[in-house]
Amino acid sequence: MPDSVPPAVAKSFAALIPAILTLSVFTSINAIVTVGFNTNLHDVIYNVIQVPLVGLGSSIWETFIVGLGGSGMTLAVVIIMAFIMKKKQYRDVGRLALCAGIFNVNEPVIFGLPIVLNATILIPWVISPIIITALNYFIMSIGLVPAPTGVSVPWTVPIFFSGMIATNSLTGGILQIIDCLLVGFIWYPFLRMLDKQSDSAL
Repeated sequence: MPDSVPPAVAKSFAALIPAILTLSVFTSINAIVTVGFNTNLHDVIYNVIQVPLVGLGSSIWETFIVGLGGSGMTLAVVIIMAFIMKKKQYRDVGRLALCAGIFNVNEPVIFGLPIVLNATILIPWVISPIIITALNYFIMSIGLVPAPTGVSVPWTVPIFFSGMIATNSLTGGILQIIDCLLVGFIWYPFLRMLDKQSDSAL
């Protein structure tokens, strides 16, 4: 555009090109989906992405994975930090995060330990949910613990209670306690390693 055009006006026109390209691409995809599959792009996105995500948040995975102290099952981690780790900085973070962790809010430990960008504890962070999910699925499939009834338990309900409500059985709560202990055993060697690192290595 000529120099006489004010920058704000020029920028608004410059934004039209990517907007038109984006609109054209998705309109074309929608036309292909409509003609070829007798549906529309909105329904495809809804059924392929939104429905599974809603199910993930109101199912066994939400209650027995996220419901153990937040993402990554960090309630056991917070307890270990608060009462077992030796360095004061970790004990302080653990004690501050404990109350929130009981109600499945784990941002204090995510950013206080920190778990974010911490190579030492990447392994337990990734494998704990996988192991516990597989174990819980097996235990429920053989009938030792009833499968969740479909009740949507609020994510802030503490463990044991959320397990009982989700499965309508005391064994659901007991399973969550066992899960928490197993997560602690998985995390403990890595937290000990972190505890022994020199301050300069942190």
